[in-house]
Amino acid sequence: MTDLELRVCGIPCLVRVTNWVPWTACRVTAEADDSYPEDGGYGDWEILDLKARPAPWLARKLTPDTRAELEQEIFNHMENH
Repeated sequence: MTDLELRVCGIPCLVRVTNWVPWTACRVTAEADDSYPEDGGYGDWEILDLKARPAPWLARKLTPDTRAELEQEIFNHMENH
């Protein structure tokens, strides 16, 4: 489990990555199973407030574009650290 200090819609928060499958594992698995993405790592995450409490009110603010940006930040951190 990894907590990242990020911003969602300009609001500081924590994003807790609870599960992560690295890009290399996706590539190997994708060859055998089409249900896995071939373009990168993926995982499960949730948005928390700065006191590490669930923040569903903040998660509801995500648009498809802001979700994609957040997922890219998560990907960059998880794959490069």
